[in-house]
Amino acid sequence: MSRMFDNFNEKLQNGISEDGKLQFSFEKLRCEHQRLAKVVATGNEIFSPFLGFIVASSLAEIATLLYQITRYSSQPGVVIICAIWFFICGGSIGVLFWFAVHIHEQAHDAENYVHDISVWDQSEEGTPIQVMLFFAKLHGKPITLTVWNWAAITRDFVLTVFGILVSYFVIVVQTFPSYPEP
Repeated sequence: MSRMFDNFNEKLQNGISEDGKLQFSFEKLRCEHQRLAKVVATGNEIFSPFLGFIVASSLAEIATLLYQITRYSSQPGVVIICAIWFFICGGSIGVLFWFAVHIHEQAHDAENYVHDISVWDQSEEGTPIQVMLFFAKLHGKPITLTVWNWAAITRDFVLTVFGILVSYFVIVVQTFPSYPEP
């Protein structure tokens, strides 16, 4: 999917001349982007419950592992095992988040090129309206994968999740008493 959006963005970028004139039918390109957005939406319908389960269970497991690492910090064997599981779980959810964020970024990357289009000097009838419709689509509902059709997996979502986990870890560390070992 990401490669399809890359090809689309390259076609859009190469089709805009230096003076902002289009060298192609903008309507065809807009319809191609809409087709790609529908592919993402179909994938989201299929995988959204699965992604929701993976994200919820992985975040719960990461929170539990952070607790275990803090609770049993004096037992190196437990800490090592929990740290290994922490990195495995964090790595798997990290790859999932990276993939979803990358799709979102590529799907909305066309916005950078739409600003270069001169809408007044176009030979094709209706081009200004088509450009405005395309721009509105890019600023509308995010084109990305979601967690149970509830939260779009974007860069903001990933940073929020990371911030929650760091805050949780800080709170857990502060709640354990620090008694000197006998």
